[in-house]
Amino acid sequence: MVGLNANAPGRLSVWDRVQGKAWASARTAPTSLAPPLVSLLIINWNYDTYIAATIDSIKSQDYPAIEVIVVDNGSTDDSRDVIAKHAGNDRRFRVVHLDENLGQLGAYFHAFELTSGEFVTIVDADDILFPSFVSSHVQVHLALPSSVALTSSNVVEISGEGRALTGVYARFGFGVKPATRGLRPADVAPRLRTVPAADYSRVARSTSTVAAVAMPWFWAPGSSNMFRRSVLAVAQQQRKNRVYMRAADNYLNPLCHALGGTALIDVQLSAYRIHGSNYFAVRETVGVLRPGRADFNARVQQENRDLMQFLLERAWLLETLRGSRFWPLLRQLFEQVADRDRFFASPDTLALFIDYYPNLCQISGERRLLAELRRLLGRKGLRTVLRAVHGGRIPLRLRVVLLTERGKTATVAARRIVLKVGRAVASKMARSPSKNISAAKTLAPPKARTKTETETDEHNPQDFGPVAVLSADPPIFLTGMAFQSMIGIAPAFARSYGSRPAAFLIYPCWTIEDRYRSAEVIAAARAHRDEHPEHELLFLCNSAAEAEALASGGLNAQLLNKNFTVSDTVFRPLADAQVEFDAVYNARFDPRKRHDLASAIERVAYLGYPCLSAGPYEEQSELAARLLRRHPGHALLNPIEHGLPVRLPPESVNAALNRAAVGLCLSSVEGSNYASVEYMLAGLPVVSTPSIGGREIYFDHEFCTICDPDPIAVRDAVKALKARNIPRDYIRARTLAKLEPARRRFLSVIDDLSERLGGKRRYDDGVWPFGAISPMVTWKDYREHLQAFAEGWELLEARRGPSLEAEIGRLLAGSEGIQMQPSELGAIVQAVRSRPGCSLLVFGCGNDSPFWERANPDGPTAFVEDDAAWAEKMRPQLKTADIHLVDYGTRLSEWVSLLNSAHELELDLPQPVRDRKWDVIVIDGPAGHDNHAQYSGHEAPGRMKAIYMASKLVAPGGCVFVHDCERLPEQNYAARYLGSERLFLKVEGHAVLHGYAF
Repeated sequence: MVGLNANAPGRLSVWDRVQGKAWASARTAPTSLAPPLVSLLIINWNYDTYIAATIDSIKSQDYPAIEVIVVDNGSTDDSRDVIAKHAGNDRRFRVVHLDENLGQLGAYFHAFELTSGEFVTIVDADDILFPSFVSSHVQVHLALPSSVALTSSNVVEISGEGRALTGVYARFGFGVKPATRGLRPADVAPRLRTVPAADYSRVARSTSTVAAVAMPWFWAPGSSNMFRRSVLAVAQQQRKNRVYMRAADNYLNPLCHALGGTALIDVQLSAYRIHGSNYFAVRETVGVLRPGRADFNARVQQENRDLMQFLLERAWLLETLRGSRFWPLLRQLFEQVADRDRFFASPDTLALFIDYYPNLCQISGERRLLAELRRLLGRKGLRTVLRAVHGGRIPLRLRVVLLTERGKTATVAARRIVLKVGRAVASKMARSPSKNISAAKTLAPPKARTKTETETDEHNPQDFGPVAVLSADPPIFLTGMAFQSMIGIAPAFARSYGSRPAAFLIYPCWTIEDRYRSAEVIAAARAHRDEHPEHELLFLCNSAAEAEALASGGLNAQLLNKNFTVSDTVFRPLADAQVEFDAVYNARFDPRKRHDLASAIERVAYLGYPCLSAGPYEEQSELAARLLRRHPGHALLNPIEHGLPVRLPPESVNAALNRAAVGLCLSSVEGSNYASVEYMLAGLPVVSTPSIGGREIYFDHEFCTICDPDPIAVRDAVKALKARNIPRDYIRARTLAKLEPARRRFLSVIDDLSERLGGKRRYDDGVWPFGAISPMVTWKDYREHLQAFAEGWELLEARRGPSLEAEIGRLLAGSEGIQMQPSELGAIVQAVRSRPGCSLLVFGCGNDSPFWERANPDGPTAFVEDDAAWAEKMRPQLKTADIHLVDYGTRLSEWVSLLNSAHELELDLPQPVRDRKWDVIVIDGPAGHDNHAQYSGHEAPGRMKAIYMASKLVAPGGCVFVHDCERLPEQNYAARYLGSERLFLKVEGHAVLHGYAF
């Protein structure tokens, strides 16, 4: 082959042809272009017999832009002398000597940073590269229709003496189906001068690509592979001077392929030597006989855990690079592990998932993480991890999730688990009531209570929580993280209103300083933000640690402790109140509240209410019984109804607080603790123990004492504060002075959000408008909250003009048989109306066709249909829109095999459709399920081609809507060809509608 001369005047130095004819006619290449540098990394250990031939074969390469790094891996033979002799004074060679044998993979990790090439080949020190090896691989990388992570060429297997054993590697391309074949045409691909036309044609015919999802070993071994450096950088481990007795290709090929795919060059471009001391092969490949050495395979298993740890360490990067596909990558790489079940059940492997659980939770969200871990580890392994992560006991909320994931029956069980436990305890208590509490004071489940009364007793964890509607126009909510709702009402709002611009001020109901909890919040917020970019999520944190944790995860978080919302109108000193108790403790009967720390105080008043999250009612009953039995001066101030203490309204709570001298906060972990500010606004000083959760934010050292969590220390602190007799109005005034800046900030946040969402500022005067409301939020089913919002929205919309919903109703007038619901139709109509003169293309013709024409009165509308009967039926009902008949020529059952075959998804469309770029494309056809009546028993064509063609026809700035995305074919083709990163809308109506923005 002709050598490449970068400085030859008047001729193309690097490229024979580049993309356009202008370059071919100019006959000169821009001076800024140069051939990519290729790094050849030779790793040698005691191969003094063979390495001379390896070095000489590299020196014979016809490609000039190479660098060669020879790593002598602690050899004890004459390798160093042989290397020095044959590398000679060639400035392209650099020799590195290691003091010990790190194994081939260990030496590669050590030497990778020494390489500079855009492409890298790891050369076994006993192999031979044919002269066109580098040129052929680089040419394929440059001429592929789309880039891949590595190329692999076929080999001739030779003996130790250099005699040919086979003409090909028998397992080359074994077990995989090519995704594409060939290279780009010679007249449009970048061409190397070192690859003549005949060679280019031969290589092009022999090249195919394999999609990144394929996994069995199909590459040629050893020196046959050329990697893209950018992908190797992702796979690079930083554990220096570690021994890895594993072949580099055994580690790099599967991982790099899973990241970017492979191109196979079925041309013999190197010789692979088989001999007695060969690192991997014990014989040439013959049929299905395995060539690998048994001891080598055993060592590989020992290092699988290193790979697992590396993947878990880089999970966030891999999730980002792979487009939210970290878990499929992990499963793919470990599908071929021998004794796979034993590997995942081993204590060392489980320990890795325990260590990295917080990070994985942040990346995936806890619900998805549980599902993925169960697939990998099995139910037993998952429970082992969860017990270790959560201190020996799986929390109730996770047990509910685990049940929910097991199917419909288990889901029903999960939703009712709280009530079932309560009923069981009630039944037991009815048969054997406590001997230490009178029947009037016995704690038992209520016979009939409302959700607002019990707050946390009866709820669907996904659809119940604290919310305040701060604004209906624009929509602004204050909402808490309750149960499994890490971002409050935001998901419920999205299910009803899609991506309508809205803002959510979200606060923790319980501390999220725990790294697992903050990781859940970050994962949920990111997932929601990806689906609904028009929603603003602002997190109001109760402590600096919470704000830092969420901000480090990329969320908009600030320290604004929610206790500023406590009503100063409700909680206040009462002039005629008589002090009867030394202290009052307002807390659930929960062991975590540490009531026993008040045991040394002579007179204590308790305010409490039953809550199943605090444990079974029987346990709460026993706690209350013990307190009242041991301390005659202690009393429960709640009235009793149906055997339960009734939750008092705020005004009654304030009256009860005024009967005591000091307020108590005794738990070590909180959710900011409303009671702490309620005490102070009522004029009570506070005794607290050290805690996390942020309750001390508004404390004042003049009347707030933090003492050791010891009954004597608590008693003495109460005595000291009581003796000081601090005026209650003074305590209240000082507390209000601390709350006022936080309230002004909160009002400013609301106004800023309102402006960004197109509304007006209302609180510039700084006057607190919520003084009479305590608490600001109410605990209800989210549907009730949204109903309240809808009522306010409708009033505002009536003043402003017809709403989108009303417009949809007008467009639907007289229509029958339309399956999409108004929420789905509205999302598409909104996109159409936001684009003046919108061009609208709809795949599928049916009862909704006149609706789409009416929805787009100012622009062209067209339909693509494969059923002539439907076309004839709808044409008379359309005024200007065209219907174009096509033949898809596909069958739904082919969707898996066609997924990565773009060249087979081209659809022959009429010129008026193909020649236009469409602003909005709706894919609601052709039929995408097997039993569609239209096909009379024949298989439906599916929407594979419709989705692929939409990606080609959509205009810049346009969007594509895909209906029925709850089905796997629609999901996979939309993610593959429209791009999961473009997903901006998800509406659940008659089916699931996805919107993709371009």
